[in-house]
Amino acid sequence: MSPIRDIDFRRRIRDLFAGGMPAMREINLSQTHVNAVRRDSTDGAGRQTAARHRGKRSRSSAGASSGTRKFRDRAGKDKTMSFQPNLPRIFFSKVGNQRLRTAIWTGTDKGFGKRTPLLFFNGIGSNLEIAQNLADTFTGRDIITFDMPGVGGSPDPTVPYRPWWVAKAAKQILRDNGYHRVDVLGVSWGGGPAQQFAWQNKSMTRRLILCATSPGWTMVPGNPKALSKMMSPKRYIDRDFLAKNFETLYGDAAGHAGEFAVNMVPPSVKGYLYQLGAMMGWSSVPFARRVRARTLIIMGGNDHIVPPVNGRILDALYRRSRLEILDGAGHLFLLTRREETVAIIRDFFGEPEMPIPHAEPAEVPSVAASFVHANDRKALPAA
Repeated sequence: MSPIRDIDFRRRIRDLFAGGMPAMREINLSQTHVNAVRRDSTDGAGRQTAARHRGKRSRSSAGASSGTRKFRDRAGKDKTMSFQPNLPRIFFSKVGNQRLRTAIWTGTDKGFGKRTPLLFFNGIGSNLEIAQNLADTFTGRDIITFDMPGVGGSPDPTVPYRPWWVAKAAKQILRDNGYHRVDVLGVSWGGGPAQQFAWQNKSMTRRLILCATSPGWTMVPGNPKALSKMMSPKRYIDRDFLAKNFETLYGDAAGHAGEFAVNMVPPSVKGYLYQLGAMMGWSSVPFARRVRARTLIIMGGNDHIVPPVNGRILDALYRRSRLEILDGAGHLFLLTRREETVAIIRDFFGEPEMPIPHAEPAEVPSVAASFVHANDRKALPAA
């Protein structure tokens, strides 16, 4: 480019920013947000994509904490929008001869491209609707989960299964729906399959988060009173029993029992026992050192089921790990200490801090459907 043309080009760019695009002068994007975008510029299917619209500001409001969100319409007037939960698409996947009820919450592109999808492994006996809070918090990414056989809306297992099969099923579900790279989150029992998935599928796993979990059969056991009540699914069937024993079971305040149970669907006895048996003799000790994904381990300091010492064992096993222990928190800190836990996870992901929307606990529509169709699931088509 000649000097004359170069001067003319610079003058046009200067005039463009000075007068043609006044909104550009208002950009105040934090360096943390920019770095987060650079580190995590993948779309919903895990494919690399350029970070788009870097000049757009993240719109979060103080009103989000009270269940409302403020925004400005085209006329420049402030309006208030009630918080609306992000409901999932629910369908059946078929893995071999087993049908698995699957849910995908679709994330929203905030102007920088969707973040890496999140694969979620739930706790023992827990149906997929329990992940609704997670979907309402991490709205910038797709979230994928499924009910274990005999749990939630999945039919009973036909044969016993192991964590390697759960990891294989998760991989098939991801591939069938166009996902090739994910972050993985495992809670309690789900921490076992999460570790197994990260080991079996190194190239698909970007980061690994383990909450209130252990290395498996080589764990330090919890309180005998809590473990004895874990041997049966009664807490899922009898809500009075759950409320009475909530603190003994989990180490969390009993006042959270109603919020925990609002979207709970009782598992079948066969499904619960097979899920218990799946972890018999399993341990992540042989392969943990060879997992390449960066790993975040979060434990509750007052967890009656999985004592925090198990987090220290995991931290010693994984090469690229970080351990966080929440003082005074029980087993269900993702629910009872939600804001603190989410802040830790966002920091691990490199995401900017955002207000967490508050909404009163409410039953997800698919919970009622799960009960209604409990006896005719075989007639439902697989996805």
